[in-house]
Amino acid sequence: SGSGSGSGSGSGSGSGSGSGSGSGSGSGSGSGFGSGSGSGSGSGSGSGSGFGSGSGSGGGLGSGSGSGSGSGSGGGGGLGSGSGSGSGFGSGSGFGSGSGSGFGSGSGSGSGGAVNASAALDLEARVASPRPGVWGLDGRPTALTALASDGVQVDGVRVALSDLEALADLELDAAGDARLRTDAALEASATLEHDTLPTAGGETRVVVRVRASDSLSLPRGRLRVHLVIDRSSSMQRTWDRVLASARMLIDRLHPDDELQIVAYGTDAIESYPAQRVGDGRAAIRALEEITVGGGTHIEAGLELAYARASTDDTRSLCILLSDGVPNHGAFEAAELGSLAARARRRGVVTSVIGLGTEFDARVLRAVSRQGQGGYHVSADLSGLSAGLLAELDAHARAAARQVSVRVQVPEGVEVLGVEGETAASVTGESARLDLSSLDAGEERRLIVRVRVPAGHRARAVASVRLSYESGLGGSVADAASLGVSFGPRAVVATGEASAAVLDTDLSASLDVASEAIAMGDVEAARGALLAHATLAEGRVEHQRSERLQARVRVVRRVARAVEDLLPGASHGQRRQVSLAFGDLAARLGR
Repeated sequence: SGSGSGSGSGSGSGSGSGSGSGSGSGSGSGSGFGSGSGSGSGSGSGSGSGFGSGSGSGGGLGSGSGSGSGSGSGGGGGLGSGSGSGSGFGSGSGFGSGSGSGFGSGSGSGSGGAVNASAALDLEARVASPRPGVWGLDGRPTALTALASDGVQVDGVRVALSDLEALADLELDAAGDARLRTDAALEASATLEHDTLPTAGGETRVVVRVRASDSLSLPRGRLRVHLVIDRSSSMQRTWDRVLASARMLIDRLHPDDELQIVAYGTDAIESYPAQRVGDGRAAIRALEEITVGGGTHIEAGLELAYARASTDDTRSLCILLSDGVPNHGAFEAAELGSLAARARRRGVVTSVIGLGTEFDARVLRAVSRQGQGGYHVSADLSGLSAGLLAELDAHARAAARQVSVRVQVPEGVEVLGVEGETAASVTGESARLDLSSLDAGEERRLIVRVRVPAGHRARAVASVRLSYESGLGGSVADAASLGVSFGPRAVVATGEASAAVLDTDLSASLDVASEAIAMGDVEAARGALLAHATLAEGRVEHQRSERLQARVRVVRRVARAVEDLLPGASHGQRRQVSLAFGDLAARLGR
């Protein structure tokens, strides 16, 4: 992305295009998978962020160009920076800095917009100093940590872990999906993984996707935030930064919001009892009076927070901060995860921020999964404030309450299990997901594996029912029936079912690879990544998606880089990259 000055504006979004011109002063921007251009003269400023390219301001996956005269400035975020004018990933130095925007942010003149989805393939750029094998971008020997930052080259092509995030969240042809009737607060669909199964029967998946709108003006309800802070001895070096970030969170709260501050070391203390935050000054004083020292008793901290959880309509969000490994009370992932799950059934969402690189990622991931909240890694604490505020903003507006999704199968069809969604309950004949609320912009996927008996004629496989209390007012409910035909071989369906299965599998593969990298297990890490690439490759002929083909290639290159670089990595390097893999897995699976 870049920003530019000039008069007039040009923008593009969605799959369409737009153009504009004029004189005077103003700014131009473009975003999404559309195209846009603009020209003019004058002065102004603009900004943009994301994986975009082109001079002027723009965001998204694509490239743009523009021209104009005048002066201006802007900024964006991404990998690298650049300034001047130009367009596409080919101008300037590509991934880095130079003329044009490259792959990052910069300033220049003109305005431009993002273009088509196939621009995702531009992630696979040739490097300036190509070499066969795995090397740094400059053609020199490199370390495993480069994979999680600027990237490495594999046989002359740049690859970075972040590329997988850009290629996730597939949007495949959804013509065969059954849309459930909802109001504007939610979108929902239900579909099967297969259109056709062999006459001998077989397994397929029922996929239900529910997404809350993030574009509506939903009312912001009152929040109760439980801030659970690690005050163990290891926090001494970073304590000032933790306090500064906590102050920012308090400043973001509304006067009628409620706040509780729990500090845990060898035991847990309630530094600020749950109450209206008001102007925040009393809460900040309580923060500043916390003393650092002792062990790490995560269980005590969570228990004290959950005990004060709201029993009325106030929404409860627990945010756990930790930089270490629990050494008092419960310390297994299953134990602490179950604690968060019980709180979730009472309406408390638990989000987690891991500080540094020495915390127990398995424990914190389990707490965030079972607590159905976010998971963030702040290795150098630079992202702590952003993580805290992101969780607060994510839970400030509820699009729906009392959300219930039920998948029921007829006689002869068997429910084998649920993938990805830890909050679902399963029996032999049904799977159910009940959520006390669904936040604006939040998406949940219920993927149910079923076994269908032999047959020759089309038959029903499942019925799906959705109900919820809308944030716009009133109750909404709908149901759909899903069926499959039989033929000589299985035929995978296009649409959201395949997309959901592949995205969930990518998250799970990154999770396995994360643990394997931490242990230095090259074969397990490589195997998990290649297993996903093989699954995705098998869907390419059905989906005909350039984005999916690019994902297969990128996953294989990441696996190759891990195979070559993991054996020589130090313990600290393995930890750093393992956390990066786990962080990405959590974001993709959320």
